[in-house]
Amino acid sequence: MSLLVLLLAASCASAAPPAKPTFTKPTFTKEVSRILFDRCVVCHRPGDIGPMSLLTYEQVRPWSA
Repeated sequence: MSLLVLLLAASCASAAPPAKPTFTKPTFTKEVSRILFDRCVVCHRPGDIGPMSLLTYEQVRPWSA
């Protein structure tokens, strides 16, 4: 049993630490548009109740401040 404990301890000690996740800037196409289309575009499109359209990057950009 002690041999098993030693083997497990040795294998854990020699294992490399987990890699840190890398951070990438969110993009309109990959991240932001998904949120807008899921939650906002129902009302924020031409001819609907929302005061501005949020369908394209050009329409959203002025409101991003």
